[in-house]
Amino acid sequence: VFGDGEVVSRQVGMVDNSTPALFIDNQINLGRNLQMYVSQVVTAYGGDLVNLLDSDDTSLSETTMRHTRTLCQDINGDGIMEVPTVSPLPGYEEDEDDTLYLTTFNRLGVGRTWLPVSHCAINEDHRYMVKIPEKWLNNVTILSLPESSEWSFVRFEETLEDSYSLLLKLKVSSVKDYHDKFESGYFELLGTQGLF
Repeated sequence: VFGDGEVVSRQVGMVDNSTPALFIDNQINLGRNLQMYVSQVVTAYGGDLVNLLDSDDTSLSETTMRHTRTLCQDINGDGIMEVPTVSPLPGYEEDEDDTLYLTTFNRLGVGRTWLPVSHCAINEDHRYMVKIPEKWLNNVTILSLPESSEWSFVRFEETLEDSYSLLLKLKVSSVKDYHDKFESGYFELLGTQGLF
């Protein structure tokens, strides 16, 4: 359906309290070194396999197309799997190389609809995720400084260039990096993973 690709994840989980399903994440190749990810949810019904995201009238699989390698998962630990969808953060345009995305983890609702469970910003390079509060949606964006491995969460004001009211700054650094005294007093250690 979506072109050449490969399965990157297959997980058995619950769609709701009574329906088990297979949650499949695929990487698809769209040409010119462009790869995207898409999710599918399949269950057995009356002796047949049924695609729960797509019907003749609706295609929720298309809404799961994303550049990020985020996989289906039980994001809130309630025993029900969620499916990721993405949208550009305020001030960013779809499909640009430097676009940062808001990831929404959704439960599958009645009538093939999405029920949002959690909104997150995921830093794939440094392997961390920040849950975004509801009141930040459409009001807060992220400025990325790759050279210093920083993400600045700022109040969005019309454009990225106008957005500078800092709410939170996250930085990933190696224990081997030089750290000046100002930086040590400015940042609070949230956690370590290996040398980072």
